[in-house]
Amino acid sequence: MWRGSGLSRAVFLSSWGSEKSSSLGLIATNRILEQELGDTGVPNAFLRSAWFMENLVYSLSAARSTGNYFSLYQPLERPYAMVATKDVGRIGAQTLLQGWQGNRVIEISGPSSYSSKDAAAALGAAIGRPIAAVAVPRDSWVDTLAQNGMPADRSGAYIEMVDNLNSGWIDFGVPGTE
Repeated sequence: MWRGSGLSRAVFLSSWGSEKSSSLGLIATNRILEQELGDTGVPNAFLRSAWFMENLVYSLSAARSTGNYFSLYQPLERPYAMVATKDVGRIGAQTLLQGWQGNRVIEISGPSSYSSKDAAAALGAAIGRPIAAVAVPRDSWVDTLAQNGMPADRSGAYIEMVDNLNSGWIDFGVPGTE
């Protein structure tokens, strides 16, 4: 596909967990991207990003109205790698300006990991009142996602991804990555 295109190199947004061969849910498309584009002969850099911090914005309305941060990321004390999208963009631009041969895989996360309890505290600070982290029971995830706009027949891949983040199957620190 890229052969003969004249491209000297390319940078792609991927996701943590893309090195896994199964049980990825939504991340499976990133794995396919890395495999297909990695075989083109063009030097590629795949940016395996953590969970975007900006996703917390979607919880602001419920936090304001209920005083709770409802989380599928559990246990509530488990820290997850997060990153701001502007940092992903900055690292992508810096990478594109570099020269390299072959394929690179770069893991990108912020300087710290944050738990659902940390996220609740950050939301509370943003709206000026305490917010409690509440674990959404696993057996109600499909309904909870549907109430928030994700059709029940499309939630399976998202749920598979979250299950495997929660179990630690998807995580950072993959040997051979930058």
